[in-house]
Amino acid sequence: MGIDWGEREVGIALSDPLQIVATGFTTLKYHSREELVREIGKIIKDKDIREVVVGLPRRTDGKMGWSEERVREFVEKLKVSLSIPVKMFDERYSTALAKKFSGRKEELHKISAEILLQSYLDYLHERENP
Repeated sequence: MGIDWGEREVGIALSDPLQIVATGFTTLKYHSREELVREIGKIIKDKDIREVVVGLPRRTDGKMGWSEERVREFVEKLKVSLSIPVKMFDERYSTALAKKFSGRKEELHKISAEILLQSYLDYLHERENP
């Protein structure tokens, strides 16, 4: 599962069982982190997810920004609440790419999550097959 975190909503993407192709799944709107973690937990259970990767919005100058701080806090909450591995992966430019693929604002996080997860899957496959 790939997650693109946003202040009021997150995008969710899932991969196929062979972890080759990522597909946008949904956008979750939430009012509290507890509510969000519960909803993510339901998807994990329903879809038999074995690993979560959350997009880390790194700044190009290497300094930690507000968004990165919030994502790190969110990831720590996920790690405590879930019984599967939760990792972070650099998502720089995924939102810019998502905007190119869809002009629909309501799909932006879902498409960003798809781009993030596909990048992560490609990274895993490149490490296995250099």
